[in-house]
Amino acid sequence: SDDVEKFRIEPTEFNVGGALTSNNIAVELKEDPADSGIYTGFIDDGGTDVPVFSLSFSGTTLGEYTFTLLEALDHADGLDNNDLIFDLPVYAVDS
Repeated sequence: SDDVEKFRIEPTEFNVGGALTSNNIAVELKEDPADSGIYTGFIDDGGTDVPVFSLSFSGTTLGEYTFTLLEALDHADGLDNNDLIFDLPVYAVDS
């Protein structure tokens, strides 16, 4: 079918090189609960998952999402104000 049913992110394709960090720890991504459209970016700090950001896709408006930053992401040293760009492997799922 050609109709987009929903969007999803593939956690195994996120931050593969580990360049995105928080507290000098690579940020990982998981969907929880499974197939919910709710994703958490987190760091593993000594065996404890610490949420860094959340992203959730709207269940009512296709393509709408909410991104919430919960902890600081590491930026390059020596720059007063800078942007941080990272990729999210988003896929459209058809019906």
